[in-house]
Formats: sequence, C-alpha cells, structure tokens
Amino acid sequence: MIEKIAERIADKLIGYEYIDCNKREDYVYAMIMSMESWISIFSIVLIGMLFHVLVPTIFFLIFFLAIKRRSNGYHAETFQSCYLFSISVFLFFVAVLSPAMQ
Repeated sequence: MIEKIAERIADKLIGYEYIDCNKREDYVYAMIMSMESWISIFSIVLIGMLFHVLVPTIFFLIFFLAIKRRSNGYHAETFQSCYLFSISVFLFFVAVLSPAMQ
C-alpha cells in the first residue's frame, strides 16, 4: 500500500514535470523509506502518549534511531516485520526499562 502511494505521488510529480521520469524509481524508493520511518515514529509516540511516558519516549527515539543509523540495525525481510520488531522493542522499554529507570 505504501509503495502504491509513493508510485502515485511520483507519477504526479512526473506529470507536473517536477522530476525527470528517469529518476522515478529513486523518488519512489526515497518516499517509501520516508513514509515507513514516519509511520514507525508516529506509532511509537502515540503508544508513548497512551502509556503517559512521552518524555522517556522521546529519549528512546533519539537513542533507538541513533543506534539503528550507526549500526545499520536489524534488517527484516519486510516493513511489517521491522515495524512489529520496533514496536516490540519499545513496548519492552515501556514495560521493563522505563519503570526501572524511574
């Protein structure tokens, strides 16, 4: 679904002559990566708000994203797997580590 949205956006950009059709795949890939990142971040922040741990959530995201960026992270086969794994790590943080830190 995310891929289809990115493809439609890229096609519109090509139609309006904002991008070159030779670069379509690059734009689609970049949009998919950006959308998936924002979906994960938004979900984690939403869960943090539901559990009333917004400040620890912000710190979690800062360190979690920095670790993923520096270490190239765990690479799941699909976005769904990566998403579920990231949410699971955050829920572990909320349930176990956050209370211990407070």
